Amino acid sequence: MDPRRTAVFPAKPRPGEHDHGLVFIHMESSLYLLPCGPLETEVADPTYHWVQDRAVDPKLFSVTKEGHLLFQHFQAGNSGKYSCTISYTKHGVPVSQTFHYSVFGYHVLGGLDAVLLFHSKFCEDEWTKRFLWGLREKLRQLEIEQHCKLRLTAAFCFPSLNNPLDEFIIQVQIEVSLFGPRWDERCNSQDIETVTDCYRKTVRHNLGQVQLALTRFFKEHKSFRVTGADIPSINFTNEFVGFLKTERCSGGYGQTKQLQRCLNCCTVSIVHRIPVLLLIILPALLAINFLFILSSCYWFYREYQMPSPRASKMTGSTTRMETVTSFSKMPGEGPQAGPDAGRASDTGHLDTSASQGGDEEHARGAPSPAVTSNLAPVTDETAPVLTLEDRKDAF
Repeated sequence: MDPRRTAVFPAKPRPGEHDHGLVFIHMESSLYLLPCGPLETEVADPTYHWVQDRAVDPKLFSVTKEGHLLFQHFQAGNSGKYSCTISYTKHGVPVSQTFHYSVFGYHVLGGLDAVLLFHSKFCEDEWTKRFLWGLREKLRQLEIEQHCKLRLTAAFCFPSLNNPLDEFIIQVQIEVSLFGPRWDERCNSQDIETVTDCYRKTVRHNLGQVQLALTRFFKEHKSFRVTGADIPSINFTNEFVGFLKTERCSGGYGQTKQLQRCLNCCTVSIVHRIPVLLLIILPALLAINFLFILSSCYWFYREYQMPSPRASKMTGSTTRMETVTSFSKMPGEGPQAGPDAGRASDTGHLDTSASQGGDEEHARGAPSPAVTSNLAPVTDETAPVLTLEDRKDAF
């Protein structure tokens, strides 16, 4: 390569004078040219220097003699910010111009899923893997002819309904990508609107061609035999081929509606790199916050959940005083009962024993003086106390 046309990756772009805005390149686009500045720029004996904002594989692109950056099989990872500096001499004075580009990958919608059913006498994983490996090898030629990519996404084995003991069904799922090598060889325009329309037509055309090719392939290859030194000969017979057209974004792409000419196209969202200094400081800040939260929880627990020893002693003393007070009260003493009530109760016990001979007065229903004097006053806050003499009359 001419040393005057070098591509250095990665490097920080120099301050530019021209910003060419957004550039959209289709997924798996072959031989896409990104010019270094306007195409009409004509200078004598120029040198070109391309830089990109992150590390990429330099094998995926090169610089032409005209200074254009040539992408081969553009991938989502090639998206990013690119800068090109063109240097030359004008009237004996060195001159340089820098052009900046924001490159985004995109692709039009269109895909195909295929479901295949095979019958077999065995369902062991080892034999199924050998069968899938052989199937993949036989489909490689079809990929080349149809400019597509076939990927086996899943395989299941389950007993047959008709003969569940002796026959099994192997279900194989294949994802078809229409963006294989040289899929866009018919679309070579650099105009985004024109080339996008060409991509849509190419996808629709290739979709039907791939479906016909797979149907024809499995009609011609009904049985796949797996043999080996350690296993018997096993046949996998194809019984069904089904297709489902899909419209989903490939990995790394999403419907961001960044491309105004194709709002339903899938585009790449560039995630800018985090500065190295921030990556160093961020873990320390997170650790400090964690320690602060942990210490706050600890002191909260100490303050509100664990009472002090002095408070515990005071609480215990108060409890014991209340217990002693409750046991010291007389059975008939209410909250409002005073010393007189206690003395009346004591006198009642003495008078009751002295008035046991007054049966005639009890027979006439007149209350005994002892009984009358021993009834404690009944209020809303005190319960009536029944003396021993009253209990005798009640019974």
